Amino acid sequence: MIRGSTLVAGLLLALVSGTSNAGADAAGDRPSAYDSAFACARREDHSCVVRVLSHPRQAREFELLMAALRALGDHARYERVRRDYCARFGCGEEPEPRGWL
Repeated sequence: MIRGSTLVAGLLLALVSGTSNAGADAAGDRPSAYDSAFACARREDHSCVVRVLSHPRQAREFELLMAALRALGDHARYERVRRDYCARFGCGEEPEPRGWL
């Protein structure tokens, strides 16, 4: 099981390195699902991340969702999301989230 502080440290590293796209969606009127979930993760609100990313579309959304599910200890759902991630984006042994785990 992953500790929340480890997740947050990885997220902050991602933020500092510029991998978060903190901004609005294409319409420019509200943050994207990823940006909202990223804000939840910075607060260590893993349930919020799961709620916001209930239907992930992009690889980074899947990766953040998987990190939150692992932090919550929801291994069954983590495995389902991981299988979907691998089917959509391909993966070798294990998807390598961008510093979140």
